[in-house]
Amino acid sequence: MSLINHLGLTQACELLGLSRPQIQLAVDYGLLRRDPGTRSFDPAQVREIVTRPEPFHTALAAARDARARAEAGRRRALARRREAERRRQGALCEEAAARVRARVPGREHGPERAVLHLGPPRSGRTRAVVEVLAGQPGTGVYATALPGHARQAYGLLRARLGSQQVGLATDEGRVNAQARVLCCTPEFVRPAADVLVVDAVEGDALARLLLAGAHRAVHVTGVPRDEALLGAFFARAGRGPGSGQGPGAARLEAVGHQRAAPLTLAATAGPGEVRPGTAVVARDRACAHALHRELLAAGRTATVLYASLPAAVRAEQLRRLAAGEVDVAVTTAVLGRDPVPPLAAVRFAQAPEPGGWEAARLAAYADGVVGEYRTALPVTPPGRRLLRDAVEAAADGGAAPGRGRLPLLPGWEELGAPAPGEIPHALAAWRKAAARALTGHPGLYAQWPVALTATWQAARMAAGAGPAADAPWPVDGPTVWRLITLPCGPDGLFPDIAAAFLAGRSLTGLLRPGSEIASLPLPDAETYAGMLRELRPALLRLGEVGGLSPADTAAGEAAVVRRLNELLAGSGPLTPPPACVCCGTPCAPWEEHCGQCRCAGG
Repeated sequence: MSLINHLGLTQACELLGLSRPQIQLAVDYGLLRRDPGTRSFDPAQVREIVTRPEPFHTALAAARDARARAEAGRRRALARRREAERRRQGALCEEAAARVRARVPGREHGPERAVLHLGPPRSGRTRAVVEVLAGQPGTGVYATALPGHARQAYGLLRARLGSQQVGLATDEGRVNAQARVLCCTPEFVRPAADVLVVDAVEGDALARLLLAGAHRAVHVTGVPRDEALLGAFFARAGRGPGSGQGPGAARLEAVGHQRAAPLTLAATAGPGEVRPGTAVVARDRACAHALHRELLAAGRTATVLYASLPAAVRAEQLRRLAAGEVDVAVTTAVLGRDPVPPLAAVRFAQAPEPGGWEAARLAAYADGVVGEYRTALPVTPPGRRLLRDAVEAAADGGAAPGRGRLPLLPGWEELGAPAPGEIPHALAAWRKAAARALTGHPGLYAQWPVALTATWQAARMAAGAGPAADAPWPVDGPTVWRLITLPCGPDGLFPDIAAAFLAGRSLTGLLRPGSEIASLPLPDAETYAGMLRELRPALLRLGEVGGLSPADTAAGEAAVVRRLNELLAGSGPLTPPPACVCCGTPCAPWEEHCGQCRCAGG
């Protein structure tokens, strides 16, 4: 029908005696139709409404009621479909939960021999267990939660046994990993060997080895207060997972190790008085940089150690301290994650968190003096009483709190081989099953909080999968489990890694060219190093991801380590003094305003 034979909105209003809003209601409820091309009305339809016997408002009400009934029917049908789907999904979740089994680890046969090497840091306990591995002819494993200590043991054993006999496997890389003797972090431990050495039981993986591994002899290091817990472990080592009974406990021995150098609580010393070879403890990175500036202003040479620096950079700075290239290393509580050379003194500018036991742990790395560091910064000093207690605790082996219980975490086989969408339901069921299973092991295990659901959710978003338990994923359940148990959480690089692994997104844009890395300022270099530190274990465990392989990141890691070491070797401050955002005058590194502006409400 042509435009001339159509009625416009104004004409329709006049013929029908309706307002424009009423016309719109007639259109909304299907009493009137607009031509989609002309947006005008069919005169025949308008005449039909005009000549209709019932009033327009009656027809409109009837149309509204009909639509409401139809909409209610649609809602009821949708609710029925949703309820049916909810029931179906519930049945799937119950089925997944029924397959879950929480197993408290237990050997069918205990180790023939278990030796506890108990003592504080600097007591020779690590070297003693390394000597055990070096002196035995069979297969052996040195396991520790700290990659730096695995590297140190690898170096010591390689010097004794030769490079062909010793291997190294951590998230930082692998060397000769099939060797007769392997130094590694927990995820790379061989479940069977003649001798297992566990250097400090930290985390679920190492705890499970003590009861579930197949090793003829086990040597464990710890502090004296660990003896009761470790003794309880080995007393149960012969109780298998079936009936709870077994052929008996391991033959248990305890060897005490004493510090070679006594600790002395010394008087407070300031920047110009501390001895070369001293570590000064700060609470965080900002305070460490402020103390570094203070030491330089006093004419001392100094460097810094904190967690955002790569392990290779921290190792180089500790080497510089040991070699006398710098007088002082300003460190946070990261001290001890890496092998620590002999320190002339450990001095505290602040009491480290979370309290006295942390101070004791750090004090234990001194070979002589422990004391307070006098600073002009507005910090709360640790106090002589805390330092005295720390010295006493470190000297008698109490440099860390005794481990009350060890964590229990699920393995994939315990989750009942869930489909990718069933994993959160399997985890929830495992937590309940673990609580029941742990009732028979009082005081030995703690059910570790499993925080994998948020990581799974990030993986689901990356995969574009639906929330249903049987929603299709691009990979199978074991692969999703391997992905979400990577050592990086959903707040870091994990979403990018998951998108690359599950959806084929490229990661090549994360890498910087070497020329750019060589000019990065300190904060950017630390951030880039942190990104590579998250990326490396994903590439090692998953293979090529997003167009990157471990070899692709190696050059970037080497370049950023060189850049950071270059920056830390400079003679000037690492960061400028912090200034008040209001007036620009100097202020504390953890404050945005100086005292005057803060009091004035700035």
